[in-house]
Amino acid sequence: MIPQFQHEATTSFALWLDHHLTYKAQAFSNKEGDLYYTPDDRLPMYPENQNGFVSYNSEYKQWVYDADAQGAEIPKGVYIDAGGGKYEFYERGQCGLIIDFENGRILLEGAYFPNNYDKLRIKTSFSVKDINIYLTDDTEENLVIQNKYNVNSRTVPNYGQGIGLPPYQQVAPAAFVSMERTNNTPFAFGGEDLTHLYYRVVFFAENLYQLDGVMSLCSDTFNMGIINAGYEMHPLNEYGDLKDGAFSYSQTVSSLKSCGKLAPIMFIDEVKSSKISDRLSRTTNPDLYLGFVDFEVNQARFPRSQGPGPIYDMKPPANNPSPGPSPDTPDPTPTGIVPSGYAPSDPTPTGIAPSGYAPSDPTPTPEPEPTPEPTPTPEPTPTPEPEPGPTGTTPPVDKKNTILINGGVDNLISVVNGIYHINENSSEDNNFGLNTGVHYFNDVPENSPIAFYSDSNDVDIRYAGTKWAGKKQSILQSDAHYFWGDVVLEIAEPFSSITYESFNNDYMGGKSNIVYKSEALPHDDSYWNINFDKSQYTDNQLGTNELQDLDDTVEYVNSFVIGNLNRIKKYELFLVNGSEMGKTATSGGVLASAAWLSDSASLLINGDVLTPTKGQVYIDHIDSPNLASFEPRTGKSGLFFICLHEIIHTLGIASSTYNFLFNGSVLNNFITITLEEGAQYIGYNGVKAYNYLTNLNVNKAPMHTIEELYVSDHSKIGSKFTITSGPLTTSQINAGFIIHNNQWQDGGDFNVPIPAGTTEGQTFDYDVYIYGQGHTAEFEPDSPVFINSQKQIVLKDSLISPLISQPYFGDFDELILGMLSDIGWFVDYRKTII
Repeated sequence: MIPQFQHEATTSFALWLDHHLTYKAQAFSNKEGDLYYTPDDRLPMYPENQNGFVSYNSEYKQWVYDADAQGAEIPKGVYIDAGGGKYEFYERGQCGLIIDFENGRILLEGAYFPNNYDKLRIKTSFSVKDINIYLTDDTEENLVIQNKYNVNSRTVPNYGQGIGLPPYQQVAPAAFVSMERTNNTPFAFGGEDLTHLYYRVVFFAENLYQLDGVMSLCSDTFNMGIINAGYEMHPLNEYGDLKDGAFSYSQTVSSLKSCGKLAPIMFIDEVKSSKISDRLSRTTNPDLYLGFVDFEVNQARFPRSQGPGPIYDMKPPANNPSPGPSPDTPDPTPTGIVPSGYAPSDPTPTGIAPSGYAPSDPTPTPEPEPTPEPTPTPEPTPTPEPEPGPTGTTPPVDKKNTILINGGVDNLISVVNGIYHINENSSEDNNFGLNTGVHYFNDVPENSPIAFYSDSNDVDIRYAGTKWAGKKQSILQSDAHYFWGDVVLEIAEPFSSITYESFNNDYMGGKSNIVYKSEALPHDDSYWNINFDKSQYTDNQLGTNELQDLDDTVEYVNSFVIGNLNRIKKYELFLVNGSEMGKTATSGGVLASAAWLSDSASLLINGDVLTPTKGQVYIDHIDSPNLASFEPRTGKSGLFFICLHEIIHTLGIASSTYNFLFNGSVLNNFITITLEEGAQYIGYNGVKAYNYLTNLNVNKAPMHTIEELYVSDHSKIGSKFTITSGPLTTSQINAGFIIHNNQWQDGGDFNVPIPAGTTEGQTFDYDVYIYGQGHTAEFEPDSPVFINSQKQIVLKDSLISPLISQPYFGDFDELILGMLSDIGWFVDYRKTII
């Protein structure tokens, strides 16, 4: 039997739901780990079958394969140590390599490894879905009561205890999709029916936050369109690998619209959700939270047309095209179904257009009785077409007034009655004309964070602000970052129009409201960049490739730094010899080192923020060839990421920058320390990003530090803090000291003498000197640290953590960009590498 409509529709619905969760909610976690030999008796296995496979499974399933999931690790191969003690990268197809995304594993042809097929050491990076998707015909009773599920947990990285998950085993958190029933009702003349499909999705969530999130996301899909992609477009083959080596849901459905075929549109007519409030601790293992979401999905179709196949041969009359809504966008006519052929801007007709009639054809009506001819009215003067903008697109029709804004000057943004005002001029009543250059918009309200984007895809703009509100999809369904406080907008080339909108998904008058005006003064100053000076590096021991990696890193920093609070356009960076920084080249030791250099305080300080303008960097020439030989990300070597780590230190994420004492004032006051919590970062943007990456809601982020008992002649670069001990116990009094526990360091504890005369139950203060606080926490604490009753999570894969190992990669993520924002940098949050 060839696939029928219900097969096509159900497959398309599940594919859309998977995309919607991973793209809209970013419901995935990036992982890096080992794969373990796990035989599979459903496949021809080596050595029983000389042409058979060997299977190596991870501790997690399912893996993300949709390239639309921004930031997701989608593996194209794995690292294999075949016995020589060295990992080598194997691409898909090499040695028969197959990547099974559904089961979280890889398959190899065993004949390539006849002597140690079951003892290979394999590791890779991948993204595991927060919510797995399964099509099922199981009863709800079996799903809820009888079945048991293992858990993919973002916060339990060692779930599998060193063994791979068995293939084909269903793993929670998960969504089980089942077709409950279907029926057809008449829709239009000519045999067109409306097919009603009723899907039930049973969600098993790891916690209440996750359950509420997916149910909210599903509820918001009311009136959303779904492309019925069909079997042909399903991305995975029978082994769970990508048919074409790569897959993008958005590009796939877009290709259906442009390949000459009619792309059928299903739309979500109703969504109902409910949940069981009590945890299923007595009936499931581990404990899970349960919710139900019922979808009614409809599609207009011709079920009785002749010919094979349920979809592409069902063509409506030639004069009656059905453009339909795009996927993941609300239906343009939420109050009812517009007859085929009517554009969203046309008034909804009172009846259904007969099949075969074009929208422009008048519906035949009885000829009316003649009436006296009315007095003719003069024809209105035609409105001239607007001139094309610089990019060849048509700019928006001007409003009542266009106000010119010159580059390089401060502009005030306020909100009045839900409308953005620029310099007290309403966006509802005015366009704003800008030229190229850098533009400053100050005092954006906290309750209306703003984002900018060009209405022309071929024109790129950059923007950033002092306070990051977060990342989410814009009204036009593209990822956007929103800022409040002082915001900078950089426009490098002429444009047609630019839209600005609020974090609350409201234009507030900003749709296409910035237009290009050559008569507005451009900002002629050069854009911010690093002046990279190598003249002080006289050792000349770095090779050509290593120097090129360093140059590439500098250019990448130029791509994400827009400027700083002090509006200084140049950053002086010097490549220096190891002796300049007290370093000696050794194999496997300190790979690189960097520091910022002091300058005139008037240039560095803005309020209580200090932003460096000079720095120096040293690279170990012995280790650098090995670092450069790895390529953990396409086109970027391990040395690139080491250099990026160091240049970030020169920009100010460093011990000497935090808690900087100047004229009696503390600048960059972002580090605190207590006995219970250890060292913590409290800068607004860094903490905001930490919460974004961990799904927590706390007001601090853990920091790696080196801590010592303070002495008056302390020579290290760092800061002194006063800590209060806990109430003293009898055993501590007898010992004469307490132990200061460095919470976020592997070791580093030290004894603190108890002052004479202190008795049991009393506390005392002592001074601690900390340094090395330019790194985020790398190690788990000796005991869990709770902030706001939430257990803190260590982001071990951050690029700014103190340790790095092969293949020399760490996440350049929102946490680092947020910490740079806190010390006065305007940075492009789109430029993450994860």
